[in-house]
Amino acid sequence: MKIETVTTMGLFAAFAACTATEPSRPEVKQPPASPAAALASPAAALAPVVAVVPEPVSLSFTPVIEGDCPSLDVSLVGSEAFIHSKVGHHIARVLPDGATEDLSIDPTKFSGDPYYVEIGDIEAVEGEWPDKLYVRYWQTDGRMWEGSRYLKRKAEGWWPLATHDEEAREWGAERLYRWTDGNWLARMSCRDDDDCKHRGMKLAVIRGPGKAPKFPELRSPPHGCAPSYAMTVLPGGEIVAVGRFCHKKEAEEGGAYYAIHWSEKDGTKTHQLALTPEQARVREPGPVVATAPTQVYAAILGEYDENPATVLVFDGAAWKPLAPTKGKFGGMDVDRDGALWLVAGQQLQRSAAGGAWEKLAFPTGPVKQVGGLREAVAWVTQVDGALWMRPDGQEFARVELPAPVFSTDAKYAALGVKSAGRDVWVTASYTEKAPGWLKKEPRRALLRNAPPREPQRCAQSPSYKSEKGMYAWPPAAREDCATPYAILIRSSVFTRSDFKYPTVGKALKGKQEFAAAKFSEVEVSGQRLVGAAVPSVALGRALTQTIGKAIKGSRPELVCATPKELRPLPFDLVTGKLAP
Repeated sequence: MKIETVTTMGLFAAFAACTATEPSRPEVKQPPASPAAALASPAAALAPVVAVVPEPVSLSFTPVIEGDCPSLDVSLVGSEAFIHSKVGHHIARVLPDGATEDLSIDPTKFSGDPYYVEIGDIEAVEGEWPDKLYVRYWQTDGRMWEGSRYLKRKAEGWWPLATHDEEAREWGAERLYRWTDGNWLARMSCRDDDDCKHRGMKLAVIRGPGKAPKFPELRSPPHGCAPSYAMTVLPGGEIVAVGRFCHKKEAEEGGAYYAIHWSEKDGTKTHQLALTPEQARVREPGPVVATAPTQVYAAILGEYDENPATVLVFDGAAWKPLAPTKGKFGGMDVDRDGALWLVAGQQLQRSAAGGAWEKLAFPTGPVKQVGGLREAVAWVTQVDGALWMRPDGQEFARVELPAPVFSTDAKYAALGVKSAGRDVWVTASYTEKAPGWLKKEPRRALLRNAPPREPQRCAQSPSYKSEKGMYAWPPAAREDCATPYAILIRSSVFTRSDFKYPTVGKALKGKQEFAAAKFSEVEVSGQRLVGAAVPSVALGRALTQTIGKAIKGSRPELVCATPKELRPLPFDLVTGKLAP
């Protein structure tokens, strides 16, 4: 809220004028002030208070990038957005104008001695831009160990947080948390049972001046017990971890479930969770969500996917189980009123007074995920890909996403939402089947509530360099396209400049129905292609169908564009050869 006030500079000026030495002047009597003026308050001179109502968050989305890009996702770090994909170890920072800055990983720098790092899926970009930036990725080493590890941004490149020798001795960071006084806290995990002196809960400060708390009471021998836990760090620095620990000597084989609370003031407090034997036989601990040290929720997942989870709440004194749930656990979040929203058995429900569950009726089908309930935009996704969103102060409403750019008949299915203030991103999937393909293929996309720009495409085809990450590409030709162009085959770097493309000619031989097509070699986004400008979308689709069936692996497509022509290819449709 903006309030304009009268400046005091005028008062100081008047005071200075009264105290300055000046020649004497005749006294001038001022008329008496009116009673109304005498009673008037200086506040009456203030400008009217004008309530500034922010513009509602836009829920109109446009595609940013889509295509054959496994694990394509976005991470929001403060006011920065980073797109990342497994293909080419691609990472790109999104600039304010919508363009991107390439920050991709070069694994050749640390794939050998002394690191031996193998990069799998890129899971997230975390930290602070530009000098505290980290990438979490899935790592597999030669001993078949798998788990999350981190790279740090340094000297304009990415480097492991620890050397191979350092990690091999014992522990590596698997999760990072913003802590207190500028510290970054790492949750550590052991990569090899034979190398670990003990197992348990171990934290380390990976950046900052502080020291991480230690938990010697949670240590256990390297064999006979496997700790597994989830944790969260509150803004005040309190740490809460819930999971299976080998706590003290009396812990049964395989460990028992405990909740660990740590604060700088009170130190470590341990609560054993009263679970039945069935509840204690789990796949893994579920998420821990805390809005305050006295309001913490944790989920203990069932032994099998179809078994329900046990959800517990901590009120600052004790842990208590909530009412039982039914069906597979699908996630949970806490809203600003402190109510827990839970997806169980593909049903969305909210905790109500008395410990009961209130079923929420606005979804039109089975629910997949819920999130953002304390953010500017809350969201719910359904199994069928439908997306529901709720900006601050509003009700949940279904959001319709646009059609994919590079497909004419596909439809986005929402997977999840990331938001930071007014900046909202949607991750989506779709399937595509083009001429000559044996089956539908999965595709991913990122959409953003920002002004539209030319969308990018990723991981075009095996003949295209996957390291490129993302590139400009013309949209698919729809019925209203005035310039349809049929891309038929892709050249390689070894194709001669005067190559006559006999396989294309053979496929066109005797096909007089394509006489109106103008065949040529063109360039699109740096790639040499063979295609044809066609007078109609219908003719272009027929041409791509013919080539797709005749030339294995050609993967033709019909786009709406007028590409840069490199040379004409005047095929004689009678002989199938290029005319002289």
